[in-house]
Amino acid sequence: MIESVTKKVIVLGAGITGLVTAWKLAKAGRSVLIIEKEDTPGGLAKTILKDGGRYDQGAHNFFTRDQAILEFYQEHLDGIFLNRQRNFRLYIFGKLVTFPFLGGELFKLMSMKQLIRVGFSYLWARFKVNFKKETHTPHLDEWIIDRYGRGLYEVYFKPYLSKVQKCDPHQLSSAMGKKKIPLLSVRKILKETYKKNFHKIPVQQQTGKSYYCKGGYGEIPNFFYRELLAMPNVEYHGSESIRCLVIEYGRVEKILTDKTEYDTAGTDVISTLPLDQLCNFSDSKYQVVHEQAKRLEYVEMRFFVMKVKRPDVTGAWFVNFNDDRIPFYRVGEEVCNEFEMVEEGHSTLTFELPVNKGDELYSMSDEELSKVILSRFNLVFDLDARDVEKIFSIYTPYANPRLIVDYQNIVSGIFDFIFSLENLYSFGRNGLFTYANLDHCTRMALDFSEKYLAGEAQNGNKEILQKFFLSGF
Repeated sequence: MIESVTKKVIVLGAGITGLVTAWKLAKAGRSVLIIEKEDTPGGLAKTILKDGGRYDQGAHNFFTRDQAILEFYQEHLDGIFLNRQRNFRLYIFGKLVTFPFLGGELFKLMSMKQLIRVGFSYLWARFKVNFKKETHTPHLDEWIIDRYGRGLYEVYFKPYLSKVQKCDPHQLSSAMGKKKIPLLSVRKILKETYKKNFHKIPVQQQTGKSYYCKGGYGEIPNFFYRELLAMPNVEYHGSESIRCLVIEYGRVEKILTDKTEYDTAGTDVISTLPLDQLCNFSDSKYQVVHEQAKRLEYVEMRFFVMKVKRPDVTGAWFVNFNDDRIPFYRVGEEVCNEFEMVEEGHSTLTFELPVNKGDELYSMSDEELSKVILSRFNLVFDLDARDVEKIFSIYTPYANPRLIVDYQNIVSGIFDFIFSLENLYSFGRNGLFTYANLDHCTRMALDFSEKYLAGEAQNGNKEILQKFFLSGF
């Protein structure tokens, strides 16, 4: 079957980036077709409806420094987009503490032996950076050790990175450190510690406001989905997977899915797909681009959900675990409150387990995994197996990009090819292969849409690449 698409825009993927882009263009009068492989929209932000319950994929909150994006959601989600008290905790060095840290709490958690080792190695690292030639390395572990010392790397950074990225940190790019671990944050902690301990100046926790949606985080993408379905110039195709793109004469001329072949002559294609899926081209002469995209690695996530016959277990919105004995790196908890996720007398725990396809934690049955999780969880909390009413898993294959050494060169090469095509654009979390939260993805969608409507789509795509991939955020 060949379907001739007379629409002006095809959007691939119905995560938040694809939905907001489609919504913005459709509101401006453009005809839009959205193709999504899942049976429900929302991507990583969706809320799962199962057996009458509502379950997010992991612990979510909305927190942004982009005031315009905050006001955008306050306007469009009026009545369900509510302020939520930030209540995070961290389990580290065998202790459960408030997170983010106030002042030098991180250092107070260490034993004297750890503190001496961390302190001397940090000072030696800073001495070398300030008085010797700075070492340039492509490896994240070496970059951290050079700047913070081996002691802090071993007790703090390495356990976290190994668990979340599910690989040896030596495989990761130092660009990740440059974007995510500013030296200023460590200096700030030391400065606050000095003021607090020697000048008795209290340290204030500057966390800002965070938000959540009544009915679950998935109500954010659901707003755009419902609005799109009501528009006469929008067509939505769910449960349809992209097989490949046909490129001829410097354009995407066809899109082949598992159901349909779309003739895209005169049509622009906006992709938010993972780059390895997008770069599956039918013509063998583009195999080099496809092979490059296949080099990119992603961390899969197994979200393990427990519905519990207790009103509260952790006393926190979510708890991070920096401990080698514990296989999950975070657990989020929903309780009975104004967000209407759980009925009275119950709570829901969602354990986030980074996995590689086929490894032990990936392959273990729900029943086996439940026993492992309870035994590890009860090192910190107290949960009786008899209080667990329901268990199930949600697998997400493209949960996080794994920022391996040379990933920037790979992605830049792919985008050089995309920019050579007249009617193909790519952005979003997986469309750029970068870490991006919901506010960042919304900003990408709105900025690109503005450029697209002004006839500057490719410049808009290049600006997004520069802002959110090459420069970070």
